[in-house]
Amino acid sequence: MQGTSVQGASGSASSPTLADQVDVVAGQEPLYLSESRLAEAASVGWARRAVTELAAAAGMEGERLEDVRLAVSEAVTNSVAYAYEGAPGDVHVIAAVVSRELWVVVADDGMGMRRRPSEIRGLGLGLGLMARVSDALTILTRSSGGVEVQMRFHLDEQPS
Repeated sequence: MQGTSVQGASGSASSPTLADQVDVVAGQEPLYLSESRLAEAASVGWARRAVTELAAAAGMEGERLEDVRLAVSEAVTNSVAYAYEGAPGDVHVIAAVVSRELWVVVADDGMGMRRRPSEIRGLGLGLGLMARVSDALTILTRSSGGVEVQMRFHLDEQPS
């Protein structure tokens, strides 16, 4: 994968980073993905495959793996469709296994969340779907602009 960063513990004594907390499975490299791609339709499929491969390597399977695939697709699709309104820009995907959870972050540097005049039902179905299939969902406005979607999936159980 072009630009993919696999990282392990940095040994930093001050404020630990996500990479410092990443679990290592059965002596393998740490399960950590960090990559940015152009916010275009092809990036949806790439992100879906990359994150579900990481989740499967951590032992996730079946319906739970499909939940991850669906949630990542929705989050990246939102960035591709709404963040830049036709202008070029990037979508950032981070995924890691931490304390028997899969943590996924999808972010962009676009225009942020806002209601569009053509929408009459609020923010749409995708956000509700992500909330339903994940164990935790947080959506933030980034201080540098854009949106950050944070999702957590327990590796050992179904969503609550």
